[in-house]
Amino acid sequence: EASKLLIASASPGTTKSLCAVPLQDLLNKMSDRKVEPMCREYLTTCSEANGLKFLFPICKEKLKKVRNPKAIAAYIGWVLTSIQEFGAGATDVQVVIAYAKEWLGHMHKDVRANATNILVEIYKQTGKVLVD
Repeated sequence: EASKLLIASASPGTTKSLCAVPLQDLLNKMSDRKVEPMCREYLTTCSEANGLKFLFPICKEKLKKVRNPKAIAAYIGWVLTSIQEFGAGATDVQVVIAYAKEWLGHMHKDVRANATNILVEIYKQTGKVLVD
């Protein structure tokens, strides 16, 4: 709750710094069921302040250092939820598709399942444009 207020009250330039700093630790903690809802709320708050186009590439880069497949699956699950909530138009669809294709090759079944669900959700929202 405090982070939400801090981000909401900061200037646009400052919010990007505030969002980027704790992301590595946050992504590592997403496998903990007790902490995951707070992590999701923080990511959503950062997305509301800066947009998904800002947050996705930063998180994707930091996700390379995350070793726990449950944490990776939880983050990808949040990506799916955010696409459902904000719409595919709030993202760079081609970039998200490239991320999902990469995640489809992951060894953990939940990561692959969430990546598939992302592609399905993008198809639902964009239709034939995705095929083209």
